Amino acid sequence: MMFKKNNVVYICGGNEIASATAVRLHNSGFEIVCVVNENENNLRYHLCIGDAIFQGQKILENVTAATIDESLWGITEGEDRPSKIHQALQYLLKDRKIAVIPQADLAFAMDALPPDVIVNFYSENYSPITIDDAHLVIGAFPLHQPGTNCHIAVETRETYHIGRYYTPNCHIPEAINDPFFKQPFDWCKSPIGGVWVSLKNIGDMVHYNEAIGRVDSIEIRSPFDGQIWGLTHSGKIIEARAAVAQIFQHTPSDAFRYFGYREQAISGGVLEALLHFAMD
Repeated sequence: MMFKKNNVVYICGGNEIASATAVRLHNSGFEIVCVVNENENNLRYHLCIGDAIFQGQKILENVTAATIDESLWGITEGEDRPSKIHQALQYLLKDRKIAVIPQADLAFAMDALPPDVIVNFYSENYSPITIDDAHLVIGAFPLHQPGTNCHIAVETRETYHIGRYYTPNCHIPEAINDPFFKQPFDWCKSPIGGVWVSLKNIGDMVHYNEAIGRVDSIEIRSPFDGQIWGLTHSGKIIEARAAVAQIFQHTPSDAFRYFGYREQAISGGVLEALLHFAMD
């Protein structure tokens, strides 16, 4: 199928990978609607469009992502919910913003403004998306298998092939323990569930056994020395053994403010797959 500029792309996901993809496709001329599951625990929320669900908007690399403000209902003419969502989405997209909706509104939004392309970063447990929901459905391998629940799948594992896209019946490289990538992060996990309250900020230094936050009245202490690159939002209810902080155990850096190689590789693979198969 032939695509024209400003085709509507739905991106299911609110984490940093989905957000980097949204920004890249937006900057390439596509109109983007991000569908966010409010239960996501995005530690690097400073880089996550999903944060807009709670803040109303999020600005990433000079691109604004915004939710449908209830005040917008006053300027719409439709009487039913799909009509109102359609006009509110168009209002945001014409303003060159990324539109952000909660997953609860996905069916209404797809009826109101059908997507030409869907990029799905959620597992089946999080998202109802199927291969038949758009002309082109791009998934995240290995969560999604090309030809089964998506047309194309982009490699998301940190291997030598990260960012490569796979088609049905193509050769998919065997998963091996690549020596090319060594995860530079460690995670602090809470042994108990409850309401999380942060005592630190993203970018702060933390020392071994220093309190990072509290779950209810219990302090959660860091098992490492390092720099905090990710942190659970204060006020979020977490489960026992959930990660509450991402810690970088190397030389402190301001690189935590930016999308990394993984986000760049995967978002680039999505854009390449979209452009290649859009022209078929």
